[in-house]
Amino acid sequence: MQEQTRLLLQNTRTAIAVNLSIAFLTYLAIPAPQQFWLWLIVGASGLRLVCYFWFTGKSSQSLNFKTKYYITLALITLQGIAWGVASILLYASASDLHTFYLIAIICGMSGGAILTLSPSLLAFACFTFPTVMPLVLALLTASDKTFVYAGYMGIVFIIALHIVARRIALSTSELLQSHRRLEVTAQELAQHKNRLEILVEARTKELKDSRENYRRLTEEINDAIFELDSTGIVKYISPVITLILGRRPEDLTGVHFTELVYQEDLAMVQELFPKVISGDLQSTNYRLLDSTGKPHWVRTSSRPIVKDGKPVGLRGVLTDINKEKQTESEKKKLLHRFYENQKLEAIGTLAGGIAHDFNNLLMGIQGRASLIAENLEPSSPDLEHIQAIEEHVRSATSLTAQLLGTARGGKYDPRPTDLNDLVIKSATLFKRTRKEIQIHANMSQSPIVAEVDRQQIEQVLLNIFVNAWQAMPGGGELRLESSIVPLDDSYLAPYHVLPGRYAKISFTDTGVGMDETTQQRVFDPFFTTKAKCHGTGLGMASAYGIIKNHNGFITVSSKLGHGTTFDIYLPVSDKDPFHQSQVESMIEKGSETILLVDDQELILEVGQALLEKLGYTVIVAKGGEQAVEHMQNKGQEVDLVLLDMIMPGMDGSMTFDQIRKLYPAVPVILSSGYSINGQATQILNRGCNGFLQKPFNLSELSQKIRRILDEKDLPRG
Repeated sequence: MQEQTRLLLQNTRTAIAVNLSIAFLTYLAIPAPQQFWLWLIVGASGLRLVCYFWFTGKSSQSLNFKTKYYITLALITLQGIAWGVASILLYASASDLHTFYLIAIICGMSGGAILTLSPSLLAFACFTFPTVMPLVLALLTASDKTFVYAGYMGIVFIIALHIVARRIALSTSELLQSHRRLEVTAQELAQHKNRLEILVEARTKELKDSRENYRRLTEEINDAIFELDSTGIVKYISPVITLILGRRPEDLTGVHFTELVYQEDLAMVQELFPKVISGDLQSTNYRLLDSTGKPHWVRTSSRPIVKDGKPVGLRGVLTDINKEKQTESEKKKLLHRFYENQKLEAIGTLAGGIAHDFNNLLMGIQGRASLIAENLEPSSPDLEHIQAIEEHVRSATSLTAQLLGTARGGKYDPRPTDLNDLVIKSATLFKRTRKEIQIHANMSQSPIVAEVDRQQIEQVLLNIFVNAWQAMPGGGELRLESSIVPLDDSYLAPYHVLPGRYAKISFTDTGVGMDETTQQRVFDPFFTTKAKCHGTGLGMASAYGIIKNHNGFITVSSKLGHGTTFDIYLPVSDKDPFHQSQVESMIEKGSETILLVDDQELILEVGQALLEKLGYTVIVAKGGEQAVEHMQNKGQEVDLVLLDMIMPGMDGSMTFDQIRKLYPAVPVILSSGYSINGQATQILNRGCNGFLQKPFNLSELSQKIRRILDEKDLPRG
């Protein structure tokens, strides 16, 4: 505690200077109706500065270090409270941009506090908790989910900071202890030197005492002292080697040093040995074999032993650095995991962007094909080609669906669904096309209901079935099982989902299985073990993204030659399952006025042609700003709005909110080729009437519009 107090006082001026600088910059960057928060921070910092000068002056010599320590903790806590109050006051009047700046300031200052407060973990906690938690709580209670997520990230950030601070505090403590041991050792060496000078003068008696002190010194210090002859034979090594390698000194004496060196480092050590004998002094890191035969990192510093002008061996110090190397290895692993996460995020963003643009192109092709088909007679030979084009569009849509799953873009139409029924129907359909696969189902007797997007879960099931089929090229068995399992925090910690009751669906094949490396990468985008023409590497990545976006998770277990099991876990719902009625592929026309909103000229042209073909009057708006302008001028004429979600400037979400302010009752259908971070679901939850996934055909468009317009005209009550 005394050393912690000294370090905290030593860092006081730096901490206060940084505190006031950040407060002044925050005052300039974030406008506020009053500056009470600024004076609160200045006052807390000034009080701490006054106490610092008092503690370092002569007048405080009567105070012991414990009193200084706890007063310093109280002042640091006061500073943290001042910042916490300031963050709440600024947050209450800040815009979104200023809010994110405020979050960055609080996070950056909390991270920077590690430099001045981490010698004491308690001091760090006294500052960071009152500084960060008020803003985190404000974010968690915000209406915008983006700020709620920022609040969760703040909690993770606090935990991470305290883990880092704890490690730094422990490292500081270890360094201080090591420093004290070195000081003690240095003092002992100095005393020993003085004794040696006296003992040399006293000749024989003093020399004998000197040798005894030297022996004790070599045995008590933390590093091992060793001596080799000119050929590399161990002539002497101190007993400390037992603490380092678990080997007794007498077992090592007379052994050639090469027998102790780890094989991978042997060539390097053999090359350095003659250089050290010749006088090339340097410290070297390498691995020795411990008593169990495992490699152990050490550092040696040696110098030659010279007699009559000739080197006859070398003498040196051996230091244990195994923990230091392990720490470096852990840091490398963490960095590798960080870069892998960044790579996956980048791939997901790329996949979503590609799917968005590709679906817009498919929308143009699908729309043109639907228009041509409507103008052809049933007996026309060209109708077969149009149907083939539409089939190709559906195939391409399947590929973009996998890209959207990889990007984790959202669940658009979640309904309470009986998973038993969904799995059995999907398996039955798959079995018809792959008769060499025997499917055995052992599903629970009662329905298992979860709120899912049926189309997306069907895509997950298909990906798993195809993966199993490809793992059994000569045929085999696929077993399906379902159950409801309660899962607690300890089990769910690695998957970042909430505890509760989960539906567990298991798929076990008798295929070739996977090794450990393949299992670790099976959910990576674009990873595949198939030939180039037999797989895109998106199937299991898409499945992982879809299940994750449904607040569930998917696991895999496998062994080469013994098959593979995929387990899907989805939160159970207490609602009754939704039964979807079969809708015929028919065209339903109308005569109302529709506002079509999109930023792509291609979509506007095709969409207008499709809607006019259905009999509707179409008002075209290129972008959200123009849509709001049309609603201000012609809103009374508009019966329905068909709104694209991803647009530059005013996107679909902002446009929807503006339209609802002007005309709360007008129906809105959302349409998109890609939903970023579940934005489609957010807009639907705010009262949007429906969703159309691009590309859609004329039948889907006509039925969706007609259903929503007819619901609008139904009497209420």
